[in-house]
Amino acid sequence: MKKILFRIFKILAVLIAIGGISLYGYWRYGLVSVSQLRENVYLVSATFFGQPLGANVVAIDTADGWVVVDTQLALLGIPVKVALTSINHQPVHTTIVTHWHPDHTGGNAVIGKNATRIAHAQTSVWMSTVQQATGLTTPTSIHRFEPLSAGALPTKTLVEDSSLLIGEYSFHLELPEPAHTGGDIVVLMPDTNIVHLGDILWPNSFTFADVEHGGRVAGTIKVLEHYANTAADDTLFVSGHGPAIDRQALLAHIASLHLAYADIEQLLKSGTGDEALPDTQQPEHLARLVTPLIPVWRWTEMMSADFKP
Repeated sequence: MKKILFRIFKILAVLIAIGGISLYGYWRYGLVSVSQLRENVYLVSATFFGQPLGANVVAIDTADGWVVVDTQLALLGIPVKVALTSINHQPVHTTIVTHWHPDHTGGNAVIGKNATRIAHAQTSVWMSTVQQATGLTTPTSIHRFEPLSAGALPTKTLVEDSSLLIGEYSFHLELPEPAHTGGDIVVLMPDTNIVHLGDILWPNSFTFADVEHGGRVAGTIKVLEHYANTAADDTLFVSGHGPAIDRQALLAHIASLHLAYADIEQLLKSGTGDEALPDTQQPEHLARLVTPLIPVWRWTEMMSADFKP
């Protein structure tokens, strides 16, 4: 029975990937959900059979049109746009991608059609060329990512911090030191007191550093500290995956990351590696950060880049 179900699932996955069947109705009414973060600010997320799918999309309803931060997976571009249209039937004025990963940029061609599309200059390079990622599923796995179409690529790239006024809302786009990648953008929305950190923030999880594309674990923690220490108490921090959190939750998360970092740093410097911390013997502050996507072995590999000359 399990083999039959697995085979059916594989067939469905292939059909979805090649566009052979349409889940448009399910996307519209079940897969994509919208929650309001602040007045005129919405978080669009997706699930598939109860599991998170893709990345968070933040959309701001301005007098000049939608401003959309991150655009989800390519197959979710249409349902995300439908969700926004159901709130306010107006065009997308600007899209901003926090980094190059396909779950944050894939919907650019649909959501960002005829809009200003903004990205870090280095992110633009990665979006327009073939990219490879190692160790996403196992320590030796290799994944290849094709370039985005011309209609999905940025129309404006940043090499330094920039400020925008769109409609009645101000946006400050800051380029931090290498953190999740070497091409991150942090989006500050002072009128709504929201900071969008993209995948620099992973609530209740180890941070994720794309080392092959310039990311560093130490950089992620340093950037998180900077924004936590400079924010007001009622600031809302949006992550690339998972819930938005307040400043106190972010400070607690940073404290857990420091404890975990110290543990693994000691192992790396002693040469024992993460095998010295089996799942059943991990201290609480380390165990609660372990997720299927970022287990200890992956964070150990990411952290090793911090100590290379």
